[in-house]
Amino acid sequence: MGDSDIIQDMFRVEYKNEYTCYIGMQAPKSAVDMEAAIGVLCGLLHDLYEGPVKLVVFHGITTDFYACDYEYDQAKRTISPVGNQKVDLLLDLILKAPYFSVSMLSGCVEDLGADIAITSDWRIMSETSQFCFASHRGLANVRYTGRLVELIGSFKAFDLIIRRRCIFVNEAMNIGLATAKADNEDFVEAIERHAKNAKKESISIMRHAVRSPASNDIGIERIVGSIAAAN
Repeated sequence: MGDSDIIQDMFRVEYKNEYTCYIGMQAPKSAVDMEAAIGVLCGLLHDLYEGPVKLVVFHGITTDFYACDYEYDQAKRTISPVGNQKVDLLLDLILKAPYFSVSMLSGCVEDLGADIAITSDWRIMSETSQFCFASHRGLANVRYTGRLVELIGSFKAFDLIIRRRCIFVNEAMNIGLATAKADNEDFVEAIERHAKNAKKESISIMRHAVRSPASNDIGIERIVGSIAAAN
């Protein structure tokens, strides 16, 4: 890897080459100020809109891609309205970026980590990986349910969120939540080769074309929001 930097003890940024940026993720308890760290990451992703980077790879620094600690989360459970806006901005930046994105998943993939993973173009899961979209947070804080609906359909999205159900690699592969298994070593390299030769304008158009929102996206968001309010 090339140059590296650490953002607020929560994210580590490394440039493999001119075209590829790796962003390592740690558990939220690693951050001195998680909301500040998310804000700085937003700034980085926005800055990458300009310049040569055409592929961003999210990965876990430790055993887990992004795992919440129960005691920590109970103490820091409430995210401010400004913090929620930063999370929405973060996911929006990934969703609309003029570069490809890949999440290489290991261990627990929870809460914000799960949101980031499904917002990426591709998700590569290890045999030990498991998704959970609402492990330690309220249902109203599950972001981008519309994107989840695009990937797996409204019923499965509703089931995963409401029942706080964990989903493992084989099921994730079967329903389209995971793109490939981690033993497919050529997957990222193939994307990197393609991205290197593509224009950023072409990448932006291509990503937008395959991400047209499903007609029932708003419906699933309203249902989850209503149940959260009722609780």
